[in-house]
Amino acid sequence: FEVVLARVQSDHAGSGSGVLSTINQLGGAIGVTVVGLALFSLLGTDAATTIARYTPQVQAAAVSELHVPQAQLASFTQTFDSCFVARIQSKDPSAPIAGCPTPAPALLHAPLGRVGSQALAATFADAESSALVVNSVVFAAAFVLVLALPRSARRAAELEPAIEMEAAAA
Repeated sequence: FEVVLARVQSDHAGSGSGVLSTINQLGGAIGVTVVGLALFSLLGTDAATTIARYTPQVQAAAVSELHVPQAQLASFTQTFDSCFVARIQSKDPSAPIAGCPTPAPALLHAPLGRVGSQALAATFADAESSALVVNSVVFAAAFVLVLALPRSARRAAELEPAIEMEAAAA
């Protein structure tokens, strides 16, 4: 705050401080928005990759729970994967998606539902990790920009007499 308010006249210090505080709050809100956008945009893009890692578990659950014949297993898995991705990418995950079953509490406790829940958790964790990297890059850039700010004019004026006294004493 000192660097920014250094050139503000004393009689305007209250106004300057209020404006600075408002801008600080606005910057925080924009930062949270950027991190949220990064998280949820990555959540949708990573879903297909994540569910592909769970293909063996999906197929095993489909055979054991639903008795899907081997000949239809690839088609079942493709439908399951596309429904998983569509549900994550939809604006309202609870809304019905054409060609996909509606999630029900009983389905979540079944083997196939548990695999879907594990894939969802992994998708979220992967997206969160990527969003944290984005957040770290933004913080690092902000830190570098703070170092580039000019020194306070008042601070330099306060230090000048002390430097002159040290020079005279030597």
